[in-house]
Amino acid sequence: MSNTCLLGRYCVPQGSSICQGWVCAHPMQCADDKLCCNMGEHSCGGTCCNQACLQDRCLPFGSTICGANVCSPGRVCLDNQICCSPSETFCNGGCCASGMTCINRMCVPFGSEECGPSVVCNPSQFCGNSNTGLCCHRSDQIACGRDCCPSSQVCGDHDRCEDASSEDSRCSPGQHWCAPAHVCCPYGWSCGFTCTSPWAG
Repeated sequence: MSNTCLLGRYCVPQGSSICQGWVCAHPMQCADDKLCCNMGEHSCGGTCCNQACLQDRCLPFGSTICGANVCSPGRVCLDNQICCSPSETFCNGGCCASGMTCINRMCVPFGSEECGPSVVCNPSQFCGNSNTGLCCHRSDQIACGRDCCPSSQVCGDHDRCEDASSEDSRCSPGQHWCAPAHVCCPYGWSCGFTCTSPWAG
């Protein structure tokens, strides 16, 4: 390959180019009119890059900027601050694994229930009293004021667990007598001035 003279003083291979007052000797090229890089590279933040250029950073293709972090390919940016797997959800600055959800800033299993500002009842429980964070078992308990009663009992006056009265026999199977409301409530529902579903907002 023959040489050529550039800028009146550089004897360089034919095909070389001028770049910001410098000479890029073939096979180098002037990338983005900024600096000399290998063929196929481009300028990124003052360096030569053969990958993706994001905010002047040379990163693998498929990467994303996530606040102060960089998510690698295959990860997603949640809440503009953390990188998680596509199946995960954001929760309190972290990632909740697949099958989990975020309640009260905690990662908990799906089917869990909020019970006050800092308590979460697991899927086998229901919230009996959100003021005290009382969780009762869905299968064999009823809520009664500040306590959980065995489902064989009823919640009597003054929120006390009492043996089932004759009134309880009025209820259908799967229900319990709710004395304060004078009605039958399904098991798993809280008893107050009315029957309240555990899924009620």
